[in-house]
Amino acid sequence: FFFFFFFSLMNFFIKKKQKKLWGFGFFQFGGGVFVFLFCFAFYFIDTFNESNGFFYAALFYTIGSCGFLNVDIQEFFTFTSDINLRINIAASATGSFFYVVGSIGFFPAILDYNADIGLYGFILGSFFIGVS
Repeated sequence: FFFFFFFSLMNFFIKKKQKKLWGFGFFQFGGGVFVFLFCFAFYFIDTFNESNGFFYAALFYTIGSCGFLNVDIQEFFTFTSDINLRINIAASATGSFFYVVGSIGFFPAILDYNADIGLYGFILGSFFIGVS
């Protein structure tokens, strides 16, 4: 809810050129976090005890997924004239939302509580992004 509220306000006040820069920045940020995690995931798991390594991996995945969700929401409010494009972007945003849920599901405390949250979050996220 907070993301929708924030970006509806942002789209009202920010000019079109600035929206593109914001979208580019969040997309690069989200992708950069995933690349960083890919390069250092085993370092986190080997250096810290296993639980802390999974915590940092889940943290970086959550941050990266929020970056992609941010871009999808911004695009949803930017491209309003073509209904087919909005449906596509809505499916992508739904997938990104489920990626955030899946990422949060891999924090050790949540993983111990219910291992299916992270698993099904990524499965549903992949499905919706694949459909989009």
